[in-house]
Amino acid sequence: MQIKERSFAGVSRCLELTDGRIELIASLEFGPRILYCGLKGGENFFRVFDNLAGADKSVWNIYGGHRLWIAPEIPARTKVPDNDPIGWRREGENTVVLEGNEEPANKLVKRIAVTMEEGKVKLRHTIANTGLWAKELSVWSLSVFAPGTTVVVPQEKYLAHGTGPGKSLLPVRPLVLWGYTDMADPRFTWGTKAVRMREAGGPAGPLKFGVLNTRNFAAAVNAGGCFVKRFEAVPGGNYPDMGCNWEFYTAPGMLEMETLTPMFKVEPGSTAVSCEEWELYPEAPDFVRELL
Repeated sequence: MQIKERSFAGVSRCLELTDGRIELIASLEFGPRILYCGLKGGENFFRVFDNLAGADKSVWNIYGGHRLWIAPEIPARTKVPDNDPIGWRREGENTVVLEGNEEPANKLVKRIAVTMEEGKVKLRHTIANTGLWAKELSVWSLSVFAPGTTVVVPQEKYLAHGTGPGKSLLPVRPLVLWGYTDMADPRFTWGTKAVRMREAGGPAGPLKFGVLNTRNFAAAVNAGGCFVKRFEAVPGGNYPDMGCNWEFYTAPGMLEMETLTPMFKVEPGSTAVSCEEWELYPEAPDFVRELL
């Protein structure tokens, strides 16, 4: 993996990581945030918002890209500003660790370890409890995609009604809706093989839904090509938000793909961890195309 410091999108200090095929750019002035993800020389899969360098440092800023939060969503502890310069270090040939500052109110430190190998990006998200008492939380990782993105969420495997082989009388997944979500919105396609949600611009309001996804992947298709995120479900996990381990949100100009771990009780001096893999393709691979 090649590493160098550079500027990006008005942010003077960023870190560029590349294996020659995939390129990532992370901010060193705030975060941890990954602002750019793409095939080398290609379009950014992620949305990056305007005026990054001039953002108000007294409040939380969306910035864009990929970030790390905690769930369930309680604004006072979830939406903590991450506006200060971060640290980084290299571990071995293929891994860089991006480390934020301790959050004074939460007594938490967030780290993202990025590994590039075998044509994939592997991310290890860590939340460390630096306080004096245990905290209950889910590790919540959010990727903000560019305008025009369509997210493709595979349905659970079809099972015929009944009690014989290949049949079932039991439910296979929860589908969770937020109060502002209209299932009849034309940005949705509720298909046999997949649920699709599109960022379509215009004046339409936000949409959000969540699922328990045991297929362990979802895809985002936009001008950059096809981005596949892989994230393992934990059988029997106590997930937040009525049992979601994946959530999807869109508003004009952006679309988010979010993963959540089961709830952890993080003791002082301990950590909670979440791991993802990213795969980038110039166009949708066959296993995604067959869902469309």
